[in-house]
Amino acid sequence: TEPGPKVIVLATDGEPDSCATPDPQTPEAKEMAIKAAQDAFATGIFTYYISVGNEVSDLHATEMANVGQGYRRDDKMQRFYRANDQAALAAAFTEIVQGVRTCSFQLNGTVKDGGETQGVVMVDNKPIPLDNVNGWRLSSPTTVELMGKTCDLVKDKDDHKVTAEFPCDTIVPFKPPA
Repeated sequence: TEPGPKVIVLATDGEPDSCATPDPQTPEAKEMAIKAAQDAFATGIFTYYISVGNEVSDLHATEMANVGQGYRRDDKMQRFYRANDQAALAAAFTEIVQGVRTCSFQLNGTVKDGGETQGVVMVDNKPIPLDNVNGWRLSSPTTVELMGKTCDLVKDKDDHKVTAEFPCDTIVPFKPPA
């Protein structure tokens, strides 16, 4: 229920099987896996596929990555990761995490019309300018969006602290359910 992107990272060393037929791998098991990735995507959850080793066919890995990211199953672009050693596995996870990071942040309330001019958004305790190509804006009354170089900074591999503060008379806080 938390805001932000939802993902599944599937790292596997072999073709799918099923509880009914634990080995060998069957076309039915592959179809079950494809359908699960499609169903997850339909609910807004992306699937990133990492092949760990050489026991997964490129065709199946490509299909899983494609449907898990909303592309056509038969698209030939290889969107999966092959990680045959520790360094490649770490690189795959780093790339996935960096790709999932967002520059939009949900507020714990609704900013009143014009209230954004009273807000202060900071990255790593440094104020960011409003309505600047490298600053921030309200993309909706409940969402702060970082732009340009500020967005690029937040999406880099380092951890960053993003805060947004608005005076009490400019924001209506969300009320917790009773």
